[in-house]
Amino acid sequence: MSNHHGGLSGSVRNASGFSLIEMVITILIVGIVAGTSAVAMGNSFKAYMTAQVIAPLSGSGRLVMERIRKELRNTMCSTISRPNGDRTLQLTDTNGRIVLFHQAGTTTNAIYMTFNNDNVNWLLASNVQADSLRFTWTQCDGAGDPTPPLKPGLVTVSFTMRASMPDGTSITLPFRTSVYVRST
Repeated sequence: MSNHHGGLSGSVRNASGFSLIEMVITILIVGIVAGTSAVAMGNSFKAYMTAQVIAPLSGSGRLVMERIRKELRNTMCSTISRPNGDRTLQLTDTNGRIVLFHQAGTTTNAIYMTFNNDNVNWLLASNVQADSLRFTWTQCDGAGDPTPPLKPGLVTVSFTMRASMPDGTSITLPFRTSVYVRST
């Protein structure tokens, strides 16, 4: 009989299972891993959405800068002026065309290019921050940004583009470039 009791007691003692403490610890570990994963996925999603907004802005801004650089490289410094202050730039390219760069718009500001004063504005970029387009320069003789007559040697172009995120916040991207213009 003692053998029988010993066998029964031994099997109860060796029974496998989880205690309440082991279950609570397991639930806590799973909760911590799930919470960390959710935060990581949320940050990844936010980064993805930001990239979806920045990519078109960045591409558009680079195209504007490249177009302005191209036109400035194809002109002589003696043909460059700012007819309406530092927010516009007018030049005559090697083909004799008058080219004007300016910013306009009320709700969505944009940068335009006009040829030969034909009053046809070619849209270069929209979503430009209001009053952010600027043209400054150093003269061919090295003087700063003086009053006319102007003969720019190094022209600096800057503007800022802005877009809204799905969560209501906004992103701004500044653009700036400098171009050496051929002297007379």
